[in-house]
Amino acid sequence: MQGKIYTVEELMCDESFVNFCLNAAGEETLQWKMVMDALPEQKEVFEQAAKMVWLLHGKLSKEDVEQQVRQVQGMLLLRKTFEQKEITGQEEDSKTAPVKSLYRRFLPLTAVAAAVIIVFTLFFFNGGKGEASVTKPLAVTKEQSSFGQRRKLQLPDGTTVTLNSLASITWDENYNKQDRRVSLSGSAFFEVAKNPAKPFTVTSGQLATTALGTSFYVHTAPAATNTTVSLLEGKIQVAPSDSKSFVKPVIVIPGEEAAWSKAGIRKQSFDASGVQEWLSNKIVFNKTPLQQAVKKLSEWYNVEIILQDKSLAKQTVTATYENQSLQDVLSVICFSLNSNYKIQEQHTIVIY
Repeated sequence: MQGKIYTVEELMCDESFVNFCLNAAGEETLQWKMVMDALPEQKEVFEQAAKMVWLLHGKLSKEDVEQQVRQVQGMLLLRKTFEQKEITGQEEDSKTAPVKSLYRRFLPLTAVAAAVIIVFTLFFFNGGKGEASVTKPLAVTKEQSSFGQRRKLQLPDGTTVTLNSLASITWDENYNKQDRRVSLSGSAFFEVAKNPAKPFTVTSGQLATTALGTSFYVHTAPAATNTTVSLLEGKIQVAPSDSKSFVKPVIVIPGEEAAWSKAGIRKQSFDASGVQEWLSNKIVFNKTPLQQAVKKLSEWYNVEIILQDKSLAKQTVTATYENQSLQDVLSVICFSLNSNYKIQEQHTIVIY
């Protein structure tokens, strides 16, 4: 199967791959297992990158570490040999050609080889027992919301976060020491505690949003990769989450939102009343066609809702729902319209 060609160094710099290697029960597990199953020809690259990650985080035994260093030293020696031949113009024979091909295949590995050997020299063994002394990984806290419901929580610095349905937020034990960094999956509203000395940054999808003290809504649509950041008050900087990206960051002011696009980060105005209504947790329908009501519920709870029975599209809904779960709202609507709903895989809802 033809697909993206990964390199060891690229995988080692990918935060989701590192999380996959270090936490087999994490949310990235299914994603990377699917990628690896789809690219069996790159199995050795994935395995080598995983071992490098384990090495750098102290997950390998002394024997495994020594084996990795020997492999790296061999690659460095091979690289030096072929570089000397290229400089002198010496032609390769039929025996060395396959080896040179193998060398070129694993060329990216040599870019991190020196770093691996340096890390190995930092290992020391206690009392001759062969146990490596390494830096303890940072403890990570993760909070999440349930399907069809929102959840409000407070971070250690006093920042308030309202998670939308099926959203999750993570931060490590260094949070609020020198800066404040969190990772978001899904959608959430942030009321950031003011602290100019410690900028607050939330990474979600392709965007990283930094603020000193402000209120903004980060939205990642279900089954989509696009992320939008909408600002209610204060000022924020929105930049690519990939630090190596050449896309320029933008400054967003109240009433504006920033979204990722292939051309870069684009800004546009938005209707703040929608976010403010969402914050009130009160939905009002007044003779609203079901098709429009479904669209609003989909945005409100950040889930995909499909209206399978098209004959219901023009049926109207008149009701007010306050602090209600999605399931409660749908149950009332479907009962009033003599219809039903079901929840399919990936939390997609079908009204029929």
